[in-house]
Amino acid sequence: MKIIKIIFLFMMLLSTQSIFLIDKEVCDPDLSIENQRAKKITAQAQKLLTEVVEDQVFFDWPVKICECWISSLFGPRKSGHHNGLDLAAPEGTPIYAPADGVIEVAQLSDDKQGYGNMILMSHKKLDFYDEYGHLKYYKTRYGHLQKILVKHGQAVKRGHKIGLVGRSGHVIAKNSKSDPSHLHFEIYRGDTRINPIICLFASDDAWIAKNLPGYSL
Repeated sequence: MKIIKIIFLFMMLLSTQSIFLIDKEVCDPDLSIENQRAKKITAQAQKLLTEVVEDQVFFDWPVKICECWISSLFGPRKSGHHNGLDLAAPEGTPIYAPADGVIEVAQLSDDKQGYGNMILMSHKKLDFYDEYGHLKYYKTRYGHLQKILVKHGQAVKRGHKIGLVGRSGHVIAKNSKSDPSHLHFEIYRGDTRINPIICLFASDDAWIAKNLPGYSL
């Protein structure tokens, strides 16, 4: 009986791995994290990078790089402008706080047209105000979660597990063999959603030196 149980667990592991590999095979190689890091950024992105560096904002990846891959970038696509970065990963993969922050929203939702289960977190204060005199913040949003592990008002530290990757809300599989589970990750600078890639790579001095030649760190 014990041998049968071990064989069953081993087969389940192989099944999980095969799904993971199939999903990676249907992803565009150009969207690999390594390829995106190697690309030279645009003049507009250089301006944003300068602001991020001067703000002294450093975000970690919300899903470990070894457990995810990029399935959709920030920016224009056929269905319209994409306001975040999609990180594909098997359902149940942990999501971590990329920096210290406070949970503003921890919302469960069965709406099939939106973010689904979603977290919104505020981070570092900025040195400018809105029209009402309120300080602006960096904020991050996490959509399509399977499970939320934090609550409204909770202060969390960088690396704290805040949720699990899922497929709640509006998610679309690339094809019949593809698992649609992913994290939709947004970063706000004040009220403006910005390209998360810029913030995620901004902690890499070599990457900054390549993309901001002559800039003094």
